[in-house]
Amino acid sequence: MKITFVYPRFEKFLRSVPELDAGLIDYFLGDYTTPPSLGIPLLAALTPEEFEIELVDDNSGQPVDFNADTDLVAINCFTPQATRAFELADNFRACGKRVIMGGIFPSTMPDECLKHADSVNVGEGEPSWPKILADLKTGKLQRRYDGGCSMDAAEIPAAKREIFYRNEHYDWDARLPLQLSDVPAAAADGRPHPISPD
Repeated sequence: MKITFVYPRFEKFLRSVPELDAGLIDYFLGDYTTPPSLGIPLLAALTPEEFEIELVDDNSGQPVDFNADTDLVAINCFTPQATRAFELADNFRACGKRVIMGGIFPSTMPDECLKHADSVNVGEGEPSWPKILADLKTGKLQRRYDGGCSMDAAEIPAAKREIFYRNEHYDWDARLPLQLSDVPAAAADGRPHPISPD
């Protein structure tokens, strides 16, 4: 069986405000595309070897094949991606593919997501992923899975980051022009934390 993880395209907020100076936008954002967060590679790490997995990163410009030979399309999204996630889910389902949605937005708006997907995961995906895969194998995917928010991090294997490495759309050499002190949560201790990809 094959699982296709999809990360939808979204517009960076600063680019959506035409009144902002382009130089300011370039200073804060640069012109690079980075991989998605670790949610997808964590689920990939929890996926048994009997399943074939692939990542389609719509946000990086990777083409989306709605007719791809896959058994489950797993769309991970947060609020700025919701409209595109719905469009992707609708198109995959129109081509006869089963779709599950998970992430921050589906966890807060599961009923809205179920208008576009066969199934939704609410909360953390790691606790419910084995059940989702078992149900997929028996052809009995449930409408809703509740992963909760109490997964013990010690039980989660290392993220399967290698699923990113096949994507030539990422700028692996990008240098970020900001420090973690520019991010409120990271600046809580009052010290700047420089970001370094090294």
